[in-house]
Amino acid sequence: MNHCDEHLASNAPNLSHEVKRMALKAPCVPLRFLVHPDGRAQKPKGMAHFSESACFHRLHSLLWPFREKEAVALLNVHQRSAVSEFTRIFESLPWQIIRDHPHISELPTDDLTPLVAAGEKLLALLEANAPEHPTGKAP
Repeated sequence: MNHCDEHLASNAPNLSHEVKRMALKAPCVPLRFLVHPDGRAQKPKGMAHFSESACFHRLHSLLWPFREKEAVALLNVHQRSAVSEFTRIFESLPWQIIRDHPHISELPTDDLTPLVAAGEKLLALLEANAPEHPTGKAP
């Protein structure tokens, strides 16, 4: 068992290893969309006509586990700090609900730049400590 697996086992003990692993991998999807502008050209399925900020907001709303204390408990101190900083910036932005799609918001200028540095830092921290699959193989 590697250090990351030991950390997962000791935190949030009621969650299965697979649920814990996914809680740490899922947020990497919206973060990669955010920090890799070339990847934004490939918008999520069904969202081709939405702005980049709307696509990011939707990915974030679907795949962001850190609204739950059990998911935050899986993080180390550096990751928690990075999540806090990212969340502070995210929540400070002027998100506007899309009238025809009230479950999606976007930025009036479609400018995700304020989130990029914090997103890069958080993505690097999450990827550096990505837990292995229980079989010992990468997923």
